Amino acid sequence: MKQVRNTLWVAATVAVAMTGIGCGGSSGGRPAPSASVEGTLTFNGSAVAKGIVNFYQRETGFAASSPVESGSFKLPDKLPEGNFQVYVTAPTITQAPEPGKTPPPIEDPKDIPQKYRVAETSPLTADLKSGTNSLKLELAP
Repeated sequence: MKQVRNTLWVAATVAVAMTGIGCGGSSGGRPAPSASVEGTLTFNGSAVAKGIVNFYQRETGFAASSPVESGSFKLPDKLPEGNFQVYVTAPTITQAPEPGKTPPPIEDPKDIPQKYRVAETSPLTADLKSGTNSLKLELAP
């Protein structure tokens, strides 16, 4: 009985150690995030007032988003190097309404054309490199 307990203890210790080691220092075979992203978002040369800029990498499944305020954005987390699909969505409600009250309406932003609001139709892409990536994203009608 004592030998069985010792064997289980060793097996559990090895399993925990292997989980911590992982595969080559990356998460599940994915490249380690090393690219910081910040930038500006304009429509016809003017800053997009509000929105959400979204980055999606199909190959790895990495995704991130950032609010856009007065044409500027900065992703809070790093992304892996590589090509990302970029799309821009309308702002969302950031604060729950008081119980029993109707939430404030969200205006449909005129400075985010429909084709940019879905990953499949947005023509925007970003090729991210290790380090800081400063992007200038321009939306057109």
